[in-house]
Amino acid sequence: MKVRLIHGIHAKEGKHNMARLLPFMQKAMPGAKVELWEYGFLGFWQARWRNERLASQLDLDCRQNREREPEIWITHSNGAAIAYLATKNHGTPVDMIININPALDRHLSAEVRRVETIHSEQDRWVDLSQWLPFHIWGDQGRVGYTGKQTNTLNHDASKVGGVMEYRGHCDLFSSLRIQHWAYFFANRIDETGLDCT
Repeated sequence: MKVRLIHGIHAKEGKHNMARLLPFMQKAMPGAKVELWEYGFLGFWQARWRNERLASQLDLDCRQNREREPEIWITHSNGAAIAYLATKNHGTPVDMIININPALDRHLSAEVRRVETIHSEQDRWVDLSQWLPFHIWGDQGRVGYTGKQTNTLNHDASKVGGVMEYRGHCDLFSSLRIQHWAYFFANRIDETGLDCT
């Protein structure tokens, strides 16, 4: 099984939230190949014009390196928009996507076997992005997925309780809770029945 971690905007190579999540996911899923899929620093306005090209590159990378094993993506923020475009416009073969506070319209979800959305009620960054005209960005990271597809499950991090509970856009990556979320993701992936070896 391959698990790709896809970061958001304003992230330098190796210096972003998904790079912080990487060792915890590798520990939580020792039988899987967990790796970063990085596209470098991307500013707010650049995402509007470059996301489609990045989705095409993600598709190409997945197809070139496909090893007849399950493919899982864990995204954060703009990473969810790139993942959505890769599956919608290129038909990228992926089995499951976990979106952490996705910068994606609340009605959009990839048409893959399973999508899980982690959202939090005070995510003001994605709340602002919903006002961009003619763009797929939206407030899904704050309200969750509200469309009609049955393949998508929401998890409201504002109401989970305990150490895993958080409210802001990047709060999942706090040292207090990141390990707990990594094991949660590993469990959700395991529940799909996909072979992790």
